[in-house]
Amino acid sequence: MENQNRLREIIYADILGRRGNEDTAKEWGAVAAQFEQVCGYKDKYTREDLTLFLAYMRKRELCQNTIFKNLKAIKLLAQIQGWDFPKLAMRRVSDAEVNRPIFTNNEVVSLIQNGKRLLTPPQLCFRSLWDKSLMLNSLVSSGILK
Repeated sequence: MENQNRLREIIYADILGRRGNEDTAKEWGAVAAQFEQVCGYKDKYTREDLTLFLAYMRKRELCQNTIFKNLKAIKLLAQIQGWDFPKLAMRRVSDAEVNRPIFTNNEVVSLIQNGKRLLTPPQLCFRSLWDKSLMLNSLVSSGILK
């Protein structure tokens, strides 16, 4: 194993050994490689190492859900290497802190027109089916359709 990618290889091999998804193995392996880059390679890691990695992820301005997902890879590493993953105080993000875009009617029309101009016919067909599916689901959930 390369010196800098030992944790990546450990995670990758373990996930594939458990018949996991190769894309997940690659993604979690990349997280393990970042962890190794930040904290170095060790047989056991401490709370301070995890706090350092958490600070690294927050400094990169990752979303809280991405941080939770990345920590799952490190929890797997703890399981593989046989060290205890400490409890970390993680703040919860309230709905008020999430910025959701609100489009005006003119912006929606502009987005649709740009889509018609830029998308290929097969992409437009898929988009149309997707929109109809969403509309039907909202009509059923609102009770208009049964």
